[in-house]
Amino acid sequence: MSSTDQGPSDSKGSAAKPPGVFKEFVGRFPALGDAHEAVAAAEATAGPLDEKTRELIKIGISIGAGLESAVRATCARRWPPAPPSPRSNRPCC
Repeated sequence: MSSTDQGPSDSKGSAAKPPGVFKEFVGRFPALGDAHEAVAAAEATAGPLDEKTRELIKIGISIGAGLESAVRATCARRWPPAPPSPRSNRPCC
């Protein structure tokens, strides 16, 4: 991964911003960064799983590992927040 790469793309095709720790790691170990990208590309095309199923598996792994920020980032990328309901501005009573 070169210094100009933006990292993996989300499902809409725009580049996701990788965490600072990941960028630092790739800066120190560029060959491992390249290998990570190759594994990510192979994971996306190999096997019978569709994109949604792969994302749900990643969320499950992140939950199991206690990686709250990874869960939040994956969920936000996959399912952006819905616009507020017109009813949300009304008082509850």
